[in-house]
Amino acid sequence: STWALSGGELLSSGELNALESNLGKQLQALLIIIREAREQELTRRLDGRLLVTLASQDHISASRSIAGTLLELIGLRFAHDINADITEIEAVAELLLTYLRSENLAINASALSALFDVFGDTNYDSVFASRSILDVLRLAEDAFPKKFEELKSTLTKAERNTCREAFENLRAFIKYKQQS
Repeated sequence: STWALSGGELLSSGELNALESNLGKQLQALLIIIREAREQELTRRLDGRLLVTLASQDHISASRSIAGTLLELIGLRFAHDINADITEIEAVAELLLTYLRSENLAINASALSALFDVFGDTNYDSVFASRSILDVLRLAEDAFPKKFEELKSTLTKAERNTCREAFENLRAFIKYKQQS
């Protein structure tokens, strides 16, 4: 199979896989730099729309590692950002809800973690409410433990840990949002 670039150049599936692998490595390196810097100004410089656009691509969402990295970058980019455009936050919410519907448990956990980051403050409660995210989280709270037990053998150790952490935080986040 082949894919066309915007300039009309065709790529073979092998070339596409190589590009995706390189993208994954570059995103992972960026994530490491941002984590180590722990500087919010650096995360604000990330192009949020570009991250959302990349994460919205079907071939990206099929890659657990790339999608997970993008979701974490999105969470870091929009966490505590009181100046983000509301339409950007709506796009982020829609993207995260899409990833929560994924059949992939590791992707669900990454989406939950990003959702906690983006909506952890009350800045975007209007989007949180309009998208009925609390209702979605309540459903997830019921469904994910069973899904985890069924699928944990298909996950790496790191993915299992990410899932456990996200699901442990889920109850506390629901409780927090119910009180706010």
